[in-house]
Amino acid sequence: MSDHQRTRKAALVLAGITGVQIAEAVGVGEDLVSHVLAGRRLHMPEALKVMGYVSASTGKTIDELWPERSEVDSTPAQAG
Repeated sequence: MSDHQRTRKAALVLAGITGVQIAEAVGVGEDLVSHVLAGRRLHMPEALKVMGYVSASTGKTIDELWPERSEVDSTPAQAG
């Protein structure tokens, strides 16, 4: 588990929020919530809903909780 994942998990535990609650509140599947919390599939439109909900529920910004998101955005594309 990465440091980013640990940070997200700790924030959720402190806020008393489960993945099931996130999925129900946002209207997505638990599998997507799990992927987003693990730092995968971050550029899906539904993922932004999950990140927004977690951010609002924990009082932390999306950038604080998912700093790897900006790392992916700033990676140059591979030349084909």
